[in-house]
Amino acid sequence: MQIELKNIVVLPDGLSGKSEKPRLSISCSFQTTDKIGIVGLSGSGKTTLLQLLAGMLEPDSGDILLDSENILPNKGLFKHYQNLFAMCFQFPEMQLFETTVGGDVAFGLKNQKLTRIENDKRVEKILQEVGFANPDFRNKPTRSLSQGEKRRVALAGILVMEKPVLLLDEPTAGLDIFSRNLIMNTLRDYSQKKEKGMVIISHDLQFLLQSVDKLWLMEEGRLAHSMECSQTDFSVLKRYIELPRAFYLNQRLIQLGYESALV
Repeated sequence: MQIELKNIVVLPDGLSGKSEKPRLSISCSFQTTDKIGIVGLSGSGKTTLLQLLAGMLEPDSGDILLDSENILPNKGLFKHYQNLFAMCFQFPEMQLFETTVGGDVAFGLKNQKLTRIENDKRVEKILQEVGFANPDFRNKPTRSLSQGEKRRVALAGILVMEKPVLLLDEPTAGLDIFSRNLIMNTLRDYSQKKEKGMVIISHDLQFLLQSVDKLWLMEEGRLAHSMECSQTDFSVLKRYIELPRAFYLNQRLIQLGYESALV
């Protein structure tokens, strides 16, 4: 399926005129199987765009098209559109509200009419995929989780629903290298095996380049650039995101006459 944002404008809260700079002013399109990374400075509109895509936020003007049909005037179609997405927030505390890990991960399955056995299998499998192999972990109180555990449980809670598109806001923020790599591999395997799309906000460029196929560069609420990861233009990219130290080391090696160390 194709999703198109056409002349979308989102104004600052409480404003209906055009005297203030909009939070978002964008036109773009993508397929629900695409893997896209969003980068940009703080306040560039990244999270606003993700909330708009999730159907959590309606634009002040413009159209959202699903396979060329405008979803905004049609409540039934808008609901169908919302069901295409599962969103993982930047702060996992916003998602964890059940008392136990298992209860929280299973919450999203309540409307899928699964048997209790099917439900339990899905929860156990997804917890294993995010690194919690001990079956007793599902009984752990959510209030006792570490920040890294909260982030992985929140991710499990959206993966278990198997929606067509995952929306992730800084999924690796604050994680150690083990947890970061585990989430990266989990998302990559999930997307490839189940042919799911992903739209990921992250300041971790290395994570993005290993997880998505395309980068959207945001600036002042608009889509300033779009590039394929296979053709990354670092001279443009460094305006929007901090480049890894390895990149600058590589540039210095080239200046000194050595061949590129990056392949």
